[in-house]
Amino acid sequence: MHPDESLELMLSRVASPRGILPEGPVWNAESRLLSWVDIELGRLHIATVDGGSRDEDEPRVRLLSVLELGDQLGCALPAEGGGWVCGLGRRLATVSPLGAVTESEPLLDESERFNDGHIDPRGRLVIGTLNSDGPDGRQLLLRLEHDGALTTLQHGVGISNGIAWSPDGSTLFHADTAARTIFSRDYGDAATASAAGAQRPFVKVDGMPDGIAIDAEGCLWVTVFDQGRVDRYSPRGELLADQSILVPDAHVSSIAFVGDRLDTLLITTGMPIMRQWLRRRRADDGYAFSAASPVRGLPTRAWAPAPLPRNLPLR
Repeated sequence: MHPDESLELMLSRVASPRGILPEGPVWNAESRLLSWVDIELGRLHIATVDGGSRDEDEPRVRLLSVLELGDQLGCALPAEGGGWVCGLGRRLATVSPLGAVTESEPLLDESERFNDGHIDPRGRLVIGTLNSDGPDGRQLLLRLEHDGALTTLQHGVGISNGIAWSPDGSTLFHADTAARTIFSRDYGDAATASAAGAQRPFVKVDGMPDGIAIDAEGCLWVTVFDQGRVDRYSPRGELLADQSILVPDAHVSSIAFVGDRLDTLLITTGMPIMRQWLRRRRADDGYAFSAASPVRGLPTRAWAPAPLPRNLPLR
């Protein structure tokens, strides 16, 4: 059910070409640049963020450039020293600051691709997969180790989506869109985590959860793709209904805290693409929007470069 009250934020559309499925915004504190992807168009958008304090003007996001990477781009996360690590179609890849692409061999089946990813507290890529033909209950949540090996954190995923950690790094949150659930699992000490515990349901979402983010208060923000809103949950999993953000004319795909003070929200919207979930495309689908945030976000870790994997663990 929709919340009776919601946050009233002034959302400003970023001046950029309309896309198909923008997702995965992330702030790079080292370069002071914002980036996000368009999954279907294989585009990596790079932008600056100015302003954003509640005592100043509304945040201003200015698009600097767009890199065309030539395949479906599930995510692109900043790497230490510059560039990005990406889920590029069926491969993992690195992209230099100038756009040079280095790819692994294909790691997934023909109908599968990499989707949303994030960097864990030790600088490792955690990334999920999906089947483009629809949820099949055999997708994976994977971690790329420092030595280039892939570890399977979770089997049997429907559609792997948003990934985030608690402020102390001890809990991993993971959205399975097909299950309409955000799962959590113990992730160990932030400085030494290697293993991860079994997943457990954290919240059942009224709608299709997509991208997620954690704020400095430990609350979880969940974009609800088919409902045109972003929900905020307390660290105990309670829906803070009066703090939802409504984006009524869009399918909301992802959210991040960006800018030098991490007090600007960047929200992306996308067009439905899976056949069984097709909806009428909405007026604000395919764009990125910014707004001054009522709370600050958490810094994101850059990827510690590692060899690209040669194969996938046995399923």
